[in-house]
Amino acid sequence: MINNINDLNKVLQPYIEKAMKLTKDTIFEVVSQKIIDYYNEPVFANSLDPTTPSYYNRTGKLLEELTASNITKVGNEYSFTVGWDDSYLQFHYPSGFVTKKYGDTYNNVTGSDVLNWMNSVSHGGIVKGSHDYWDEALMEIQSSYGGIVNLFKQNCKRVGLPIK
Repeated sequence: MINNINDLNKVLQPYIEKAMKLTKDTIFEVVSQKIIDYYNEPVFANSLDPTTPSYYNRTGKLLEELTASNITKVGNEYSFTVGWDDSYLQFHYPSGFVTKKYGDTYNNVTGSDVLNWMNSVSHGGIVKGSHDYWDEALMEIQSSYGGIVNLFKQNCKRVGLPIK
C-alpha cells in the first residue's frame, strides 16, 4: 500500500536502479566498441598489419582504463559515470611512446592526449585516421536510442516501470 511519497519512492527505487544499470551498461558497451574500432582502424599502411602502428607502441591502456561507476543515489538523484578516471587522464606513457617518422619523440604523452587524438581523427598524434570516435559514440546513442534520456525511459519500461 502506498500512503505517501516515501512509500512510492521505496516501490520505485529498485526499478529505477535496474533501469540505470541497463542504461550504464549500454553506454559502456557503445564506448567500448568505439575504442575497439579505433584500435582496429586500418590506417597504418606501411605495416604488414594495417591496424598495427609502426610509429608507436600500442598498450591497450585506453580500453583497459575505461570505467563505469556504480549507481549512486544522493537525495532523490541517481547517477553514474562512464569514462576515464583522472588517474588515466594524468597517466604518462613511457618516454618515447610515440615516435614521429623523422625520429622525434613525444616524451610526455598522457592519457588525456590519447583521448584527444582518438576524437581528433588521429592515431598517436601523427597518423591521420578517419573518425572522431567519442563523438561517434554519442551520435550512435542518439541515433540508436534517441539519446541517453530516451534510452533510460526505454529501460524503465524494460524493467516493468510503466512510463510514457
